[in-house]
Amino acid sequence: MKKFNQLLHEPLTWKNDDIWGRTYTLRHGDTVLAHLEQDQGLFKSDASIYVPDEEKALYVFRPKGILNRRLEVESRDIDFVPAKLIPHTWSDGVTIHFSSGNQYEWNKTDFWGRTWQLTTAEGVTIATQKLGTWSNKGIFTILSDAPAPAELTQLIFAGWVQMILELQAAAA
Repeated sequence: MKKFNQLLHEPLTWKNDDIWGRTYTLRHGDTVLAHLEQDQGLFKSDASIYVPDEEKALYVFRPKGILNRRLEVESRDIDFVPAKLIPHTWSDGVTIHFSSGNQYEWNKTDFWGRTWQLTTAEGVTIATQKLGTWSNKGIFTILSDAPAPAELTQLIFAGWVQMILELQAAAA
């Protein structure tokens, strides 16, 4: 699997694959990088990230808690750095605290939540994610003037999952 910091300055696009909004594909041009599948059921909304030609999920994001919301992440990725993902209580977005001490945030930048940005704890913007017209596709752009953090792959996946969860919560 290509690491996203190897794809700097090139857009990554994602699109909903089915009518029910439970599977999505992330691409770099014509190359499939990953699939997101969401399990839905009573009190369950796990989001699993698969890479092509793999049967087991590389990452599984599990929403936990009612009052103390968070996303727990399981991974088979050897480069995985443990992190706490804490969705914001009163606004769309998520704060990501890595065990290494690095901290990042995905936040919406407009009223409708169609554009999000990834920033460091110091406020430096690393990437943006923008929804398409019908909210069934989007595009990630890694900004050219920002250095790529080692955790960029995990950060892109976290932003992708958070946006999908926010879209589904708004539609419910």
